Amino acid sequence: MLRDGLVDEVGLLVAPVADGAVGTPSLFHVDGVGPGHTQEHSAHRLALDAVERRAGDVLWPRYRVEPRVERR
Repeated sequence: MLRDGLVDEVGLLVAPVADGAVGTPSLFHVDGVGPGHTQEHSAHRLALDAVERRAGDVLWPRYRVEPRVERR
């Protein structure tokens, strides 16, 4: 949906916990992109609009999706 321009805002909930487990899924995944792959992709810059502190020291940042930036 992000790649197709259907997302204009990204909101996250950040909890004060460090996991670091191997194989933990990433927030954004692009199939066929990375070491050993030749497919190119475009990155999206996110501009911080707001941050709210919630119960339990959880942070809720909200980002506006900026136009694509071509990666080389």
